[in-house]
Amino acid sequence: MAPPAGTWVPAGGAIGFQNHYTPFGKETTDHTKLAFYYYKDNEKPALVMHTMDLTNNAIEIPPNDPYHVEVAYMEFPHDALLYAAFVHAHYRGTASDLSIRYKDGSEKLLLSLPRYQFGWQRYYTFAEPVPVPAGAKLIAHYAYDNSKTNPANPDPSKTIIWGPQSWEEMFFTRLRYRWMDETSSHLVKYDKELQDGRLLGNLDANIDGKIEKAELKGAMGKMLLPYWDKLDSNHDGVLDQDELKAASKMFGGHREEAESRPAAAATPTAGGR
Repeated sequence: MAPPAGTWVPAGGAIGFQNHYTPFGKETTDHTKLAFYYYKDNEKPALVMHTMDLTNNAIEIPPNDPYHVEVAYMEFPHDALLYAAFVHAHYRGTASDLSIRYKDGSEKLLLSLPRYQFGWQRYYTFAEPVPVPAGAKLIAHYAYDNSKTNPANPDPSKTIIWGPQSWEEMFFTRLRYRWMDETSSHLVKYDKELQDGRLLGNLDANIDGKIEKAELKGAMGKMLLPYWDKLDSNHDGVLDQDELKAASKMFGGHREEAESRPAAAATPTAGGR
């Protein structure tokens, strides 16, 4: 039995909650409820659970393509344990997987959904937590069917990018994990380091640790491309992690908004949205 773990909310902290609504022709009332479960004062959990979203909001799905694949990854800066993963796409999503790539280049498949269904979404909890050593990458692939053979496809003639509505698309794998050397009495700030690498993991389609100009696509790519010459400060023709950090500072809230939108946008439970 796993030791008790909880999510730490600091004094003065806030919890964001976002729903997506689609008009359907008449006025209605939202009956959504949100529940919190608290440990008692004398039952403080020993461990701290975290969640972060492995996303790619630069997806760009061509029209009439029956099997278009997108990829994104997240590199862990410190040792962690992965407990569960949640997979989310929309009507064109047809398959997804999650694997771990170690620093020596070896790779292991952790989760495979060869027949993803928008109407059935849930967390997949591993029988045993998966060790994620520092420097390892969690890599997700999503496949999309944007063809007329997909009966759920709203319009196969359109190029599809990231968006909150169901006729748009998402690439969203929520990870539930904890840091190995963190306890409720010894909190760490590793999530910030993990977050800093998300932009690289979003855009680096060939997973080589740098961004080529050809990899800039989707809404995120369109935002960065006009500033390429300024962002490529060492003029080597690619963007590395340090240059992407500078890009993050330059764009400030615009980039943070773009990256945080997926995290808030997809918190569905079984049954889909």
